[in-house]
Amino acid sequence: ANSTISMAYEKSNLPLLALPYMQENIVLTKSQSMMVAHFTYSKASYRLLLKAGKSEEAAQMFEYLFILKDSISNIDKNKKLLELEIIYQTEKKQQEIFVLNTEKKLQ
Repeated sequence: ANSTISMAYEKSNLPLLALPYMQENIVLTKSQSMMVAHFTYSKASYRLLLKAGKSEEAAQMFEYLFILKDSISNIDKNKKLLELEIIYQTEKKQQEIFVLNTEKKLQ
């Protein structure tokens, strides 16, 4: 609902009225599991700050977006590394089982 209200105000060229709704979304999506949504709302807030002529706050939001994007990238990299580690460990166990079964057959 906040996004819809914010977008309506933005389309009506009322960015100052749109900002509180977008900023509430930012607060509501602060958790790590909602980081992509948090980035999206932060980016929209940045756009609204620019439209409202709040350059200093927009600059701060831009810096925050840069840090946030880096965090999201790191989380994605960590997930991929974990997936690769799981694949490696699974294949290693399968190989160990194969070797043990082969040794058992040879006895």
